[in-house]
Parts: sequence; structure tokens; C-alpha cells
Amino acid sequence: MALARNERKLKLQSQYEEMEKEFYNNRSINFATHVLMDEYNMTEEEVLEYLSKLSLDSDKEISEIANIICALCEGKEKKL
Repeated sequence: MALARNERKLKLQSQYEEMEKEFYNNRSINFATHVLMDEYNMTEEEVLEYLSKLSLDSDKEISEIANIICALCEGKEKKL
């Protein structure tokens, strides 16, 4: 009984962590998309194609590319 409860707890914890990661990845991608749309007057479709190309060319996930864009924007804001 306790073993089954512990297994369920571990499974729920794992699901929670995966959902949290997905949430933050989506948030970063959304932020980066809006930054690129505003800065370069791109459509959402163009931005997503651009991020996909960067992802393939750099062998990184789109969320990693988005995090880099977010970090660059934070640095830009601090300099202003």
C-alpha cells in the first residue's frame, strides 16, 4: 500500500515537473516571438519559421533559442 502510494507520488511529481518545464518553455517562446515580431516587423508565422531554422542550424531546441533571445532582451533593458 505504501509502495503504491509512493510510486503514485513520484509519478505525479514527475508529471508536475514536466508540465512546469513546458509552461516556462512556452512562456519563453511566446515572449521571444513577440520581441521578434515587434523588433523586425515579422508575422508570427515568419518568427516561428525563423526560430525553427535557428534551432536546426544550431542543433538546439527552440526553447533554448527563445531563452537566449529573452536573456539578450534583459541585457538590453538593463543598459537603457
